[in-house]
Amino acid sequence: MSNIKNSPNIKKTTEEPLEYVLVLDFEATCGYLKHQTSEIIEFPVVVLNLKTLKIESEFHYYVKPVLNPRLSKRCTKLTGINQGMVNRGKTFCEVLDLFEKWLLKLGLINKQGEKTKLWEILTCSDTDLQTFLEQQLKLYRSERPHYLKTWVDIQPICAQFVSMETKTPSLSNMLEFLNLEIEGRLHSGIDDSRNTARIVVELQTRGLVLTTKNIKTFSDPFLKVGSKNESQLFLRCHFIANKIQEFSISNMELQNKIQAFQNIEHIFQQNFPKTNQKKNTNTHLGNNNNNLDKNNNNNKDNNNNNNNDKDKDKNSKNNNEKIEQDYKLHVIGSCGYNVVLRNSNLDIAIEINSKSSNLGLNGLRNLISRHDPDVELKINPSNGFKWIEFTEQQTMTTVCLTKYINGSSVLTTNIMRKFCDLDFRVRPLLILTRKWARSQKLLEKINLPIFSLDFLVIYYLQQVGIIPQLNVDAKTSEITTGDMIKNKFYENGKHHDIIHLLAGVFRYFARFYNFRNKIKIIKRINSDQKENKNTFKINQASLIDNQIKNHRWFDNWLYIRDFKGRYLANTMNFFQVHDLFKLFEDGYKKWKKSGKIPI
Repeated sequence: MSNIKNSPNIKKTTEEPLEYVLVLDFEATCGYLKHQTSEIIEFPVVVLNLKTLKIESEFHYYVKPVLNPRLSKRCTKLTGINQGMVNRGKTFCEVLDLFEKWLLKLGLINKQGEKTKLWEILTCSDTDLQTFLEQQLKLYRSERPHYLKTWVDIQPICAQFVSMETKTPSLSNMLEFLNLEIEGRLHSGIDDSRNTARIVVELQTRGLVLTTKNIKTFSDPFLKVGSKNESQLFLRCHFIANKIQEFSISNMELQNKIQAFQNIEHIFQQNFPKTNQKKNTNTHLGNNNNNLDKNNNNNKDNNNNNNNDKDKDKNSKNNNEKIEQDYKLHVIGSCGYNVVLRNSNLDIAIEINSKSSNLGLNGLRNLISRHDPDVELKINPSNGFKWIEFTEQQTMTTVCLTKYINGSSVLTTNIMRKFCDLDFRVRPLLILTRKWARSQKLLEKINLPIFSLDFLVIYYLQQVGIIPQLNVDAKTSEITTGDMIKNKFYENGKHHDIIHLLAGVFRYFARFYNFRNKIKIIKRINSDQKENKNTFKINQASLIDNQIKNHRWFDNWLYIRDFKGRYLANTMNFFQVHDLFKLFEDGYKKWKKSGKIPI
């Protein structure tokens, strides 16, 4: 037997017939959004001997998802995998370790993870190893094993060999074309793997020979970003400000979710050329342009003047650290549609929608006046952003996010698709524009009076007795949430910080549900107050209380609207409502005792 140390070399140096194929078909979580993160929940592999055309062994485990531990009804209906199966399963790292031990036991690899026989992973499409596996490995910060860097895709091979019309036929189409009946259940990982093995057997009996020429090699999606019209997209993600770990959380499932996000913390410094980083930074950091140009010039002068390699290394490290600080933008709060960003040089940027009003600026003034009443606002429009000089670091900083898109601050559909395919870890930090969300049909018209995130937080604060009940006058619907909290209702902004802080946490972690046909938001005229006939408030007997107490879960989305009926679409789903309010509850207890904001 030949010893194959580096499988990608097979494609270049040899074209030998394969001895075995390991048929693999991952099943992953699926939600209702087009770009929702998918996690592997079933890991099935079938070993097919290409000489005897018999299945010699099988490997099958269910995987416990981390980011979305609760399966949707759609996922269960599609795959047949229920919640109990994944709850009894193992984590992906554990299953991957068991898989490697299984390969070692079969003699397919040695202790160094090198192949000892001519075999390859065989899949039905490239999605399993190119997308699902890559996402899972990045989630756990794990390296891709050598034996999973290459694979054989049976779809184009079958289509070409039997002259099918489509180049990428589905599993059911291939079975039907080859006059094979479906055995088991479609979209069951183990059944799909067995059916795929049957397709290989049928093709082999008709004369097909799978060789190393059919092998595909994993390609890093970072290398494919950019074109003539769209330059490379640069991203930096980082959690800061003690994250959320200071909350005293007793719920183990919730703790696992937060731990998963902490594990995702990463700066993509290794994936981008430093020269391009500097160029794009100068384009998009507004007031930082001069500083960065000076840093770049200093870098060149220092590198030219220093003859010692050690001195060059030290200078380059120091300069890179300075530039890296300028990459960071901190989400410090949210005012309506406009998300307030702040970089390391104490500048604030507000992403402006073309149809937005003064909602963002009013809310911004209320937000920062709590920390620096004498703040000087300098409005400088730049590439769709408004840059505002700020003099004091905010304590409400929760997330660090940087995005660089050449010449534009608007995420177009094409760029967004590339971005979502680039790396799933940064998707929760996306700020979706309403225009893009509507173009992708992420928003639906619903006939329910659903309030903004701030009011949802206010509602919960009312339930726990931290703030008094709020009656909203319909005539004041043009006033911003920030104005109401600061000037109207809550003792001149006494609870302003905690409300905005938790609203930001809600935007970052909350899972949206559509409560239509499941709960009602009841408008109630307060007949006791004749002067305020137009006032209404949320019925405390409905909405959230009963749902939380009964631990009911929903599979749809809740789209939150502001007073004017406009949708807020700058949140992705990772936390269910029950988890969110558990987070709130524990956070409030600590905040109530200390009297300080927990972050």
